[in-house]
Amino acid sequence: MTPTGTAPEVSQAPTASPSAAATGLRQVASFAGATLHVDPLAFSPDGRTLAGNEGSEKRVRLWDVETGKATATITAPGNVSVGFTPDGQALATGYAGYGAQLWDVGTGTSTATFPNPVTTGTNPLGGSGAVAVSPDGKTLASIGNGGGVTSVLLWDVATGKNITKLTPRSSVLLCLAFSPDGKTIAAGGGGVTNQGSVYTWQVATGTPGPTLRLATTDPVKVIGNKVSSLAFSPDGKTIAGAGFAGPSYLQNGAYTGTQIWDVTTGTVVSTVTDTGGGSVAFSPDGATLATTLTGGTGVELWDVTAGKATGTITLSANSAMTAAGTSGAPLAFNPDGKTLAVGVGGTVQLWALR
Repeated sequence: MTPTGTAPEVSQAPTASPSAAATGLRQVASFAGATLHVDPLAFSPDGRTLAGNEGSEKRVRLWDVETGKATATITAPGNVSVGFTPDGQALATGYAGYGAQLWDVGTGTSTATFPNPVTTGTNPLGGSGAVAVSPDGKTLASIGNGGGVTSVLLWDVATGKNITKLTPRSSVLLCLAFSPDGKTIAAGGGGVTNQGSVYTWQVATGTPGPTLRLATTDPVKVIGNKVSSLAFSPDGKTIAGAGFAGPSYLQNGAYTGTQIWDVTTGTVVSTVTDTGGGSVAFSPDGATLATTLTGGTGVELWDVTAGKATGTITLSANSAMTAAGTSGAPLAFNPDGKTLAVGVGGTVQLWALR
């Protein structure tokens, strides 16, 4: 990680789209980033810092949310997943096929490495390099790969030792999340021969929980579906998953919808939309779900209880984002619940929600 002295371009309060303006949504800032795309995004727990992977430049950038200035960069080998530890002092990064690392946010030094013990180097069947940190900061989850099979690896952060390896019946895993109480780990994926699914396990024992399946009335989309993004509701009772389907998981395809499942029973509580997908995020209070519209052309906000759309953010077309193969505009709510960060190609937009 190296300090960055050049501030990105920040535009304050530009004109919002009519649909956004009608619901009180307004863009308050735009941070210039990568040439192609910034994906994924993560806020620090205090909401003051935003991290974004700039895959085309092989780096992770940190921005000061208040000033819009880029404060640091981390050199990365390529596709990277990012997530802060609960105290905000460290940033976890995951690399497809390589493993994961922890970085001290203050000094910019790497403090721990969690290697991929299955194979070395990159592997096209190695998943996304997803990473997640447990709410108590004691456990890190990463994706391991080998022989076309991906597994969830749980690590003891203090010792750096691999605690357990969890392997579902899926040819690829794309996303990870711990439940708010830290007792459950969920991994979303799918692939050429598997229906898009979210797999769950008990962290303490490794015991499998319910498998949450993408439901679709189109038999062609059942095989080849992927869950490309998932999020636990803040109360931990439900999981939202965004679906994406294509001829293979290495190719672009069509969105298959965003669904919400009951974590305990594995049943579908609701299908929020059957035309969107790619990225999904709950607001901190759990009342709102943000989803990406087809083609990354916008973001829809949903009232979770009523199941109704409450607002739409229209994003400008970005052919570079599509060419880069991103499955949808990445989303991240600020922990204060007042703003939503949206990756739009090589920039990050901040939208005020109230």
